[in-house]
Amino acid sequence: MFKIILKNLLKYKYYFIPFVLFWIFSGIFVYQNRYQFLSFLYRVSSGFPEFGKENPKKAYTDFVQPSIQILEKNQINLLLLKEFCPKQIKREILFNNEYEWHFLKKYNIFYFESKYIFSKSYEYWKDKKDNVLEVIHLLKKGQEYAMEIPAELTNEKKTILIPILLEQAMDAICLSYESYKNWAQYIKYIEQSVYLEKNFSVKEKELYLHPYPSEFDIDLLNVLQNNEKYIFSIHKYIGSSVPFEYLHFCPNDKFICSQLEEANFFYNKLAFVYPFENLGVIFLNHARIYFYLGIQTKNQEYFSLALDRYTGAKDYLNSYVDAYLEMIFLFLKLNQPEKALLEIEKFKTIKPKKLIQEKIYFDLVYKTLTQLGYFKEADCFGNNVIDSNECKKIREEF
Repeated sequence: MFKIILKNLLKYKYYFIPFVLFWIFSGIFVYQNRYQFLSFLYRVSSGFPEFGKENPKKAYTDFVQPSIQILEKNQINLLLLKEFCPKQIKREILFNNEYEWHFLKKYNIFYFESKYIFSKSYEYWKDKKDNVLEVIHLLKKGQEYAMEIPAELTNEKKTILIPILLEQAMDAICLSYESYKNWAQYIKYIEQSVYLEKNFSVKEKELYLHPYPSEFDIDLLNVLQNNEKYIFSIHKYIGSSVPFEYLHFCPNDKFICSQLEEANFFYNKLAFVYPFENLGVIFLNHARIYFYLGIQTKNQEYFSLALDRYTGAKDYLNSYVDAYLEMIFLFLKLNQPEKALLEIEKFKTIKPKKLIQEKIYFDLVYKTLTQLGYFKEADCFGNNVIDSNECKKIREEF
């Protein structure tokens, strides 16, 4: 049988070979562009508009407005519902609420308010849960048509950012770990919007179809400098601060501590787009991420990067104290007490008269002097401080 098949193949080889070559090259082309094809098929099958052709009016009329009506009709207080979620399943994100309120007010953005007051009852949560799930379903569909809805299209006369409404609704029924994905989608939406608005070249367009290469990423971020919506959305995604504890590793109950690589990726972006006068806090938080990554991976390069970011944070009034203290701590961790002492010598000339972290500072001085073998001087900063004139004089020098 195989001989007959082979004989026929050879007989019609001039027809068969081009056919095979066509399928090989077609397969290569389809594989290389598989994500674009899948995206196209998804858009065609779902009926959702392509990017750049959003339909905010449909998003509001068919999905967002009905979701608002469901909450009003059932008198649902999303902020109250959120309080019934067990702490262990909440997405602990460190975020400055004042910063959020300032942003919402500045851009006249709509959000679900705490209108209806009820006694705290778990029965209330169970009773309203299905209504909130319906709201989430509607908002997710609406997000496919538009991420933002201009104020002039809404009855509330406020701009609507659907990720904010989705976050509030998901938090209410204990789906906080799912809500952050909407912010990742919104970040990508802003980046794509800039790409279309600025009309990058064909070469850059090709680059954009793939995960961001560093060269294109920098061009894009230069355009996004001081873009408050972009900065706000990144903070909503990963948080606006990184916790630092001198005795413990970054606590895992904080979202940013369980996603250090992701946080590092976005803090690199923030370093490009953040207003120059406020970069100190970004450098400080980024240094902490590098510090934790160094401990986690045992990679010394991360510690070098942390020191570089701490050096940047030392130049800013709102971050220099923490930067100096944490830099001293890092040198001690790296068993480099000589360098720690050099930082102490620099810091003691510029430290505030009333140092809030005085206990931490004295503890770092104690450890530094101990590692260097200056035990007599170190005892003046230990837990059992020697109350003598000599010790008082030494402490005054520091």
